[in-house]
Amino acid sequence: MRKILLSFLLFLCAVLFLYSCGQGNNSNPDDSAVGWAVGGNTNGYAVILHTTNGGTTWVRQGTSETIPDAPLGEICAIDNQTAWAVGQNINGYGTILRTNDGGTTWTRQGSTENIPDAELVDIRALNRNIAWVSGYNGTLLKTTDAGLTWQRITIEGIASTDVISYMGIGDANHLWATGYAQAGYPSFIYFSADGGATWNQQAASNPYLANNAIIDFFALDAEHAWLVGISEMVLSTSDGGQNWNYISWTAGGLAHANGVWAYDTNNVWVAVDYGSMCFTSTNGATWEIQSAADPFGRWLLRVTGFTPQVVWATGSATHGTPLGGIIHTVDGGKHWQDQTIPIDVRLRGLSFVGAKR
Repeated sequence: MRKILLSFLLFLCAVLFLYSCGQGNNSNPDDSAVGWAVGGNTNGYAVILHTTNGGTTWVRQGTSETIPDAPLGEICAIDNQTAWAVGQNINGYGTILRTNDGGTTWTRQGSTENIPDAELVDIRALNRNIAWVSGYNGTLLKTTDAGLTWQRITIEGIASTDVISYMGIGDANHLWATGYAQAGYPSFIYFSADGGATWNQQAASNPYLANNAIIDFFALDAEHAWLVGISEMVLSTSDGGQNWNYISWTAGGLAHANGVWAYDTNNVWVAVDYGSMCFTSTNGATWEIQSAADPFGRWLLRVTGFTPQVVWATGSATHGTPLGGIIHTVDGGKHWQDQTIPIDVRLRGLSFVGAKR
């Protein structure tokens, strides 16, 4: 009798274990996701929003005493505690902020001695210690000690009046630096295979780069990368940039492709103007245009996610309300949710822990 009872109890435990595992697999994959979004400034300091529940709620971080009164353009989350943000120059040098405690405190890094008096556009990090920052006036900076010191990097061929807009990090050795002349174009792509020691220009004669500005760049790995820009420009490479291929597509006549994020070599999201998101599962051969992803029709600027189905994007408008927003899908764009944010400013940078950016 005891053996029968023991066997029954073991069977019951096994059933309950399998049921609980199944329940876990069916739960919302983003309900505990940690992320940050950044944007304009109000009430005397820049806006940094933080979520620990996938964006169900967003909380503003910092104060006017710790965060400069200058808009922020990009953010990079390393883990639940560590993130960098960059933005406009104020008090004589570009803004670089870092948190080591989940955003409870934010500290400005650098000074007028080692950070140029220029707007900083992008921040990409390999880990908690190594990061790259790019911006106006040909600015390219690198840190290997978590931002205690910043080294100015010069790339021959990029003028001091050019904008190094966006970086791509395939791995520790394979890097891209992209940008455009201050007038908006032509655009340029430089590539390093030795961790930034030397750089070579790519696609110098590409006609699309000659007449368009690069707005965003995403490196999946050392071989695969995507860039997007004005006039719906989308280019991709699968051979480390030896060839950049124009993706023939249309988002319905929308003006700009503003943000790009790739889950793998086939599944790619592009954020565009007027509230539209575009998705391909065929490496750009075919596209699904989701023209009403944002109910307010804002310019969608940045996109990131965990899977092709679980994706976030930030939006911004020049007038009207709400100026900024964050939209989210858990079903590949069949349904988009406008996530409530506690402050009405234009939003741009977006980063979630565990989602490569």
